[in-house]
Amino acid sequence: MMMPSDDGSGTPRGDGSEESRPSDATSRELRLEELVMEFILAQEEGEDPQVEDWISRYPTFAEDLAILLSDPSAPRPLEVDLDKTISAHAAAEHSRLSIGPWEILEQVAKGGGGTVYRARHESDGHVVALKVMDLVLAHSARDLERFEREARMLQSMDLVSVVPIESTGEDGGRLWIAMKWIEGSTLDGLANQLRDGSKEPRVVRLHPMGERARLIARIARAFEAIHGYGILHRDIKPGNLLVDRLGEPMIIDFGIARAPDLGELTMTSDGPMGTPRYLAPELLEGGNAEVVRETDIYGLGLCLYELVTGTRAFVQRTRTDLFTQIRTQGPLEPSRANPEVPHPLSAIILRATAIRPDRRYPSMQAFADDLERFARGQAPDVRTLRQAAPWRRYLSRNRRTVLLAAAVVVALGMAAPWVLDNLKESARIQEQEAEVRQLAETVDPWFLAPPEAGPLDDNGLQMAAEKLSRMAPHRSDLRLRAAWIPFLSGHYEEALELLGPRAEQEDDPIALFRAWLEFRVGGNLEGEILRGAVVPSNTDPEGGVARGRFDVKDIEREGDWSQMAEGVRRRLRAPSPAAIETFLGDWDYEADEVGPEFVCMRGILRWLSVPDAFAGALPRRILRPCRRDLEFAEKNLPGRPWAGLLLAAIDIRYGDRAAARVRLDRAAEALPDSPEVAYLCALAYAEEDGDRPLRELERAADLMPRRKARRQVVHGGTLFEDQLERKVYGHLALFELARGRPDRAQAAVHRWKDALSGAHWHDEVLRLLFEARIAAARADSARARELIAEASKQAPKLVTPLLEEARLAEKVEGSPEVADRLRKRATDPARYPLQAPRSLEQWLQAGWFGFRPYVRVGGFGSALVRPPPRD
Repeated sequence: MMMPSDDGSGTPRGDGSEESRPSDATSRELRLEELVMEFILAQEEGEDPQVEDWISRYPTFAEDLAILLSDPSAPRPLEVDLDKTISAHAAAEHSRLSIGPWEILEQVAKGGGGTVYRARHESDGHVVALKVMDLVLAHSARDLERFEREARMLQSMDLVSVVPIESTGEDGGRLWIAMKWIEGSTLDGLANQLRDGSKEPRVVRLHPMGERARLIARIARAFEAIHGYGILHRDIKPGNLLVDRLGEPMIIDFGIARAPDLGELTMTSDGPMGTPRYLAPELLEGGNAEVVRETDIYGLGLCLYELVTGTRAFVQRTRTDLFTQIRTQGPLEPSRANPEVPHPLSAIILRATAIRPDRRYPSMQAFADDLERFARGQAPDVRTLRQAAPWRRYLSRNRRTVLLAAAVVVALGMAAPWVLDNLKESARIQEQEAEVRQLAETVDPWFLAPPEAGPLDDNGLQMAAEKLSRMAPHRSDLRLRAAWIPFLSGHYEEALELLGPRAEQEDDPIALFRAWLEFRVGGNLEGEILRGAVVPSNTDPEGGVARGRFDVKDIEREGDWSQMAEGVRRRLRAPSPAAIETFLGDWDYEADEVGPEFVCMRGILRWLSVPDAFAGALPRRILRPCRRDLEFAEKNLPGRPWAGLLLAAIDIRYGDRAAARVRLDRAAEALPDSPEVAYLCALAYAEEDGDRPLRELERAADLMPRRKARRQVVHGGTLFEDQLERKVYGHLALFELARGRPDRAQAAVHRWKDALSGAHWHDEVLRLLFEARIAAARADSARARELIAEASKQAPKLVTPLLEEARLAEKVEGSPEVADRLRKRATDPARYPLQAPRSLEQWLQAGWFGFRPYVRVGGFGSALVRPPPRD
């Protein structure tokens, strides 16, 4: 076992004697801190230091060491003292310990701020994590302040990633905080299980380095929200990060956090607060006053280091060596600590743990963005890669030496300026090539994605595509990938611009794509009424959107040929399926003649030609060539999941759910955060797997807001995100009703209402009809009729409310005669010209179950009494 040993006058030696004793309170506290730190470092290295040995060697500090180094396995003061407060009933049982209303079940952790127990409420059996201030700490004003600050801080935050506080109290001088009990493990526990080869699913998911990066990215986004409250954690380490059974992270222990409205924690010295191995360099230089957002980023960077390397970033055994390494050298390069760590991930860690705060990420958001880029197989930020270069790291650590050497180099350079010019030009070219590679890696994952799953109006992606097209004018393959990004969101003119001028000889994929874009831009100038249109506005200096009601014939008659009016003509009038089929007839080459990229592109365009009717089988002549192209692409482009995703939708439509499940399992590996995959999985497993459909729908509902938050999304139209989201909530409601749970169905409808605030007829009319179904399930016919009547009032030309009323009469009220009369009325096309959808179930099947946005000629906007809202 390692024992502390000191030399030099005025300090204790390891032989048990003392040459001199501390002369004042400050030096005594610093020496005590050093002894405690060496004890902790010995424990962290797997040794078993004994408190009694420390006390016998340093009798001057015996009382303090007995308190600060108390053995977690020994009887606790709380446990002994609790015996005095056990209720009469518990005393009779001789088996229960309690504090306040909580029965102590087991101790789960002990730290400097108190002891954490798993506890159960004595009356209702509710289980919580109960943090209790030990009696020995309650006598310290600083520890008491720290405990109370943590309670107030937790109460001030309302974040799903922070373990919520349920109640606080005091019992016999002991303060306690009751927090939600989280079934899971700390991050260091997961790291240990990874090293031990645990087969637990939550651990197995973390085997790929990309999944570990995604986990830390989610934690970083959680800290970004915490920083939004003005709170700095100051003690980020693996033991303070929980991961629940579903793999979602939670943050604990805000005992030394800084909050703007709580002031600074009182200190008896100006030494840095926190765990020694996770202290940031600036804290060692300037104390607690130097804490900034980058200090928390440093701590999370060390957590990532340990998770991916399986080792600690710092393994020094003494305080002096540890702090010297933190201040001057930083951690060993992760890829050297573990050769399995890829260089891009190593670069991300090195930037997060840079010695100088200004060389770290500027925010947790930027840290998370780089991690997610790595997880998607893309290159991190150029600055991240530059900082990871060995010579740059050496420069940041040895500035004076390098500056002196630089002076010599400059002197030599003055004699040969052409050398420097060549070096600078070479460096510029290399940096430009690196930037082009990074842009290509950003854009490439979305190449050959269908519009149904494309990142609509993702500003960062659009900018990357534009820049890539400018920087690679002679790379037709890169310009093709860049042009695909605006195509996904229907910006065909922009896609043509990024594709560049026509070459004399073009590859088949570029020639097909250019022809399609020109067909879409120039061939759709006639049309009828487009209501509630939402289009990007190039004329708005603020870069916003224009909303309104546009009538193409009126625009022509009034001579309105503005840029916006032409945008209405060109963008919002999708060509008919027959027109698309005719266009593709000129490109009907054999697959082996043109290659898989061309075939995949043609398959996606054919997918767009498939009618998105409300129900019924489609003619095989339309679907067969589409399936053939997609199957060829799926086989020959294994790194691109998009063809398989479209084929899974086709499989579900035509009842081959087994084939869909196989394809979706592969897609889930390639697209782990895709709401489309989760949604289609729910449909594929709807008849096979108990509660799995509900789990997948819940997952899709949870993923949608995250996906939409990264985009400039306009709600209320038939954009894919809105279309999918309302279908998810609709399916959730019907699934819950089928299981006899109307309250949960109502909760799904409430989520729908909160997410999509009535800007489209779906959100006005269909939500009322879903609520009518729920009222019917509760045997509340009167309420169901009220809701159906309101839906009919909102859309008097739509047949769906009348047919829902017929369903209510037959299935709930037991009146088949009334139902028959209502269905007969529904067949009157003059009164109900909008004959589809004929049921909620049929609506859920429209647009390939929500996997495609759809706009019908004439629009459902005309079904509404009042026009869509204007800005």
